[in-house]
Amino acid sequence: MNEYRPVVYKKFPFFSTIVLGISAFLITCVVSGTVLLVYGIHVASDKTEDLFSLAEKTVQALPDLQKALPPAVADLLNDRREPSYAHFLDIQAHLEASSGREDNFRTVFEIENKGEEMVTLLTLRATVLNARNQIVYESNVWAATPFAADHEWKGPLMPRSHRRLAGSFCQRHSSFDLQDLRTEVEITDIRLWNGPKKPSAETEVLTAKVM
Repeated sequence: MNEYRPVVYKKFPFFSTIVLGISAFLITCVVSGTVLLVYGIHVASDKTEDLFSLAEKTVQALPDLQKALPPAVADLLNDRREPSYAHFLDIQAHLEASSGREDNFRTVFEIENKGEEMVTLLTLRATVLNARNQIVYESNVWAATPFAADHEWKGPLMPRSHRRLAGSFCQRHSSFDLQDLRTEVEITDIRLWNGPKKPSAETEVLTAKVM
């Protein structure tokens, strides 16, 4: 007799669908830009001036691309890299054993934004060391993201806010005691929101006409 297996349809959550859509759009932009750049290099050949001219025009076209994006997506890109804001962030980390298995542990982070800026992106590198300063485990953590969704998308870190988050579990070697391990945290990237955009001259003219 033939066995028939039921077909299970998995529905994606609303936020996951948004993430997938935005990711597909960004990947398409990156792939298209790469194809154009490779084609430009092929056309320019050994003509260095043409190659630099192509790169300059590509950079100049980026603001127009951002204006053409939907407002919600364009607002996600309205930020800047700001390493100096690190002194406004108080980051603490400690190790926590799994309640189900004592040989598993994870790093728990506590982050406080003491400044007046909204952090749109904050990435951390956590390194677990033993008593001899040997690396036991290392991982990258997304502590703040441009928008909030399932899994790793924590969302922006608002001014004067406090956030707790946990990293992934790691299996501890039997020769290591959890009390002998410590975590060092390194900030790898910080981006801050630029705030609401000022209306362009064209928008102000149209608003004046309507009024």
